[in-house]
Amino acid sequence: MVKTEYQARKSRLIESFEHQVKSAVHQFQIAIYFRDTTVLEQLTANFARDNAIDYAMIYDHTGKTVSETIDPAHSAVSTPSLEIVRNDFDGYDTAYVTRTDQLTNANYVDLTLPVFTLASPVDTRINRKKYTDLITSQEAKQSRHFAGYMRLGINEQQLRGGITVFARKVATLGGGIVLASILLAWETSRRITKPLSKLVKAAEDISHGKLDTKFSLTGSSEVREISTYLNMIVESIASHKTQVEVDNQLLSLKVNERTTELSERNEELNRAIEEANQAKNRMKQLAYLDSLTSLPNRRFFTEQLETLLQTAKYRQHSLALLFIDLDNFKRINDSLGHNAGDLLLKECAARLSSCVRASDLTYLDTGETYPISRFGGDEFTVVLNQIDQPESAGTIAERLLEALSQPIIIDNQEFVITPSIGIALAPEHGSDCQTLLKHADTAMYHAKKQGKNSYQYYSSDMEQADIARLQLETDLRKALQREELELHYQPQVDVVTGEIAGAEVLLRWHHSKKGYISPVEFIAVAEEIGIIGELGEWVLEQACEQMKMFQEDNLPVPQLSVNVSSLQFNDDFGRRLQNIICRTGLDPQAIVVELTEGIIMHNVHETIARLRELRDIGVRLSVDDFGTGYSSLSYLSRFPLNELKIDKSFIIDFDKSKNKTSLVLAIIAMGKSLNLELVAEGIETEEQFLFLKENGVRVVQGYLFSKPLPMKDFHSLLKSHNFPEKIQEISSDKRASKVA
Repeated sequence: MVKTEYQARKSRLIESFEHQVKSAVHQFQIAIYFRDTTVLEQLTANFARDNAIDYAMIYDHTGKTVSETIDPAHSAVSTPSLEIVRNDFDGYDTAYVTRTDQLTNANYVDLTLPVFTLASPVDTRINRKKYTDLITSQEAKQSRHFAGYMRLGINEQQLRGGITVFARKVATLGGGIVLASILLAWETSRRITKPLSKLVKAAEDISHGKLDTKFSLTGSSEVREISTYLNMIVESIASHKTQVEVDNQLLSLKVNERTTELSERNEELNRAIEEANQAKNRMKQLAYLDSLTSLPNRRFFTEQLETLLQTAKYRQHSLALLFIDLDNFKRINDSLGHNAGDLLLKECAARLSSCVRASDLTYLDTGETYPISRFGGDEFTVVLNQIDQPESAGTIAERLLEALSQPIIIDNQEFVITPSIGIALAPEHGSDCQTLLKHADTAMYHAKKQGKNSYQYYSSDMEQADIARLQLETDLRKALQREELELHYQPQVDVVTGEIAGAEVLLRWHHSKKGYISPVEFIAVAEEIGIIGELGEWVLEQACEQMKMFQEDNLPVPQLSVNVSSLQFNDDFGRRLQNIICRTGLDPQAIVVELTEGIIMHNVHETIARLRELRDIGVRLSVDDFGTGYSSLSYLSRFPLNELKIDKSFIIDFDKSKNKTSLVLAIIAMGKSLNLELVAEGIETEEQFLFLKENGVRVVQGYLFSKPLPMKDFHSLLKSHNFPEKIQEISSDKRASKVA
């Protein structure tokens, strides 16, 4: 019976899948024709939901796999090529082949169903609307072109398993009938003896003092009469027992009444005293202590610092103030939430407290000295009122750096938080609280500029640097209005043909008085003062307008690559870019958006959504400075990218380090495995060029061909470049050196 049911279910399963493919034929046709991977993945996933299906695959008309879903529980299964499973079948017939998998020893029925379409798969002139109208028109009587195959792997063990469950249910039902017969006979016997058993049980309960239940016996009239008398006896005994208990309770209450009143009055007095003390301590905490870390707050600290400064002046000894700010704390707080941020602050407060020793302090006459405080947010202060020399403050700062830099585990995740510390000394750097705090904060800011995770002593030169920084910020805000910003272009060259494959757009600031200012200097400032979005939008608009001019002049530059800042790449970026492209009338394929690894890996799910939005607009997408971040092959494969750009740091001195050579080759192999176009930047020597060309990099850029040029010079380069001849010359020199 199981075998017959198995054959029937297998036939029904195959007929069901054939019906599903035919009923969704239009969906298959459109998805395969336009390579709609989202729809194809959904289709294969829907088929693979059946427990008997271990894998589902879709092929195009050339036999290439365009989508597949494999059951994670059977991911080790091998899938023979399409040619093998359809070797003995006509290309337009439904076929199923029974096989044994070599890796898992499981038996499979490999089912392949052809899909047909009204339009030729090689005809690329038909858009999605026209294709949809074609397959739904009245003239669409039958499919005329072969589009591809739907392939399903049916696991015979899973299929038989379902039948075995069915057989077990039949056997269980039969056993249940027999068991029911036995239970029926037992119940009949039990009804005869049950009243007698209840009488025996009732007598035992009464003898043990159980008086809180009623007894109801069924059976003959004599048995029911016994039950009635028994209940009357129980009720009488229970009533008498209750009266005795009430009398005892009243007597106990009268005896203890006075004692209870005295105890309550005493407890009320104690509670009042305790509440008064708690209120006093609470008021002190609210006024002087931080509620999260229990450290002194800003108010308490400044009051204490004024006292310590006066004491230090009176005793003529030095005092050091350390101003501590946690690096990149906002990013952790925004990513993990405020609860995780609070836990991090509490741990940092505990570590800071453990680093300051009693030997570092002179205690006040009141006996209270609190060297650590939470100044606000992620800022802490440490005051050392007993230092014999300035270097002692640096020793404590190093101790704080080491303590805070140790990994912290929060919610089973490990983090490393680093501090930047500014040190101001009294009386050298200030003799009052506000001056000392200001100078310590200035020193802390310069520690951040030096790369963070360090400490700096205050010096008067820092004030001059701050003034210069403020002037730079002011000039940068006015740079667009004064038309001091301009775009430079560095060509990207095809290593085989020598033709220009594109150009990278680079922002330059030509200050009216200071001349050219390095992007390394002003881009970071633009990000910090919040105008990078405005600058980035100006660069995109200028690049699109100038690219449109290149096309109108028939100049040989297919595309322009534009770098995008992390602060610019937000939810609104796609809409703003699309508006610029529409306003300039530029083909979106002519723009390449370059994003660093750090940007695309910051929030993977949001990044994928934004990249897909850009892909739908039509622009091309590139990973800039690849190899300097922390992306993995598994993550990169999920992003809809077109291009991978190898950072110049790997190209320089590649021939002097085997590790660098291996790393460049690994990056090239990774890019090829993901079907990404490869671009290498920073090419300065012929050896670098030849190495990259021989290993499969198609496009390069660097000073070997041209430095970044202003618009006018780049325009001339496009008309008269001799890159093909230069590449021919480099190749000839190489052949000559081999002959020699």
